[in-house]
Amino acid sequence: MMVKNPLSDNEYQIMELLWRANKPLSKRDIIDSMPVKGWKESSIYILINSLLDKKMIEISGFVQSHTNYGRTFIPSITKEAYLINI
Repeated sequence: MMVKNPLSDNEYQIMELLWRANKPLSKRDIIDSMPVKGWKESSIYILINSLLDKKMIEISGFVQSHTNYGRTFIPSITKEAYLINI
């Protein structure tokens, strides 16, 4: 699988979290785990949508957060496969 659009630095940071987590993560999990604090939730939302568009991540399921449900995400490609194909 050839990667058509290489990841931006911020997208790569999110992918690193997902690769290391080895379990589905919600948007809240991603925000809480980011090494660089202070990212706006809207920025994370945009980056997640970009990763979905690039087929780098997929929706794994849903988790309940208070009265709302949020999607969880997993990588669609391994780190090794990405690095080989960029």
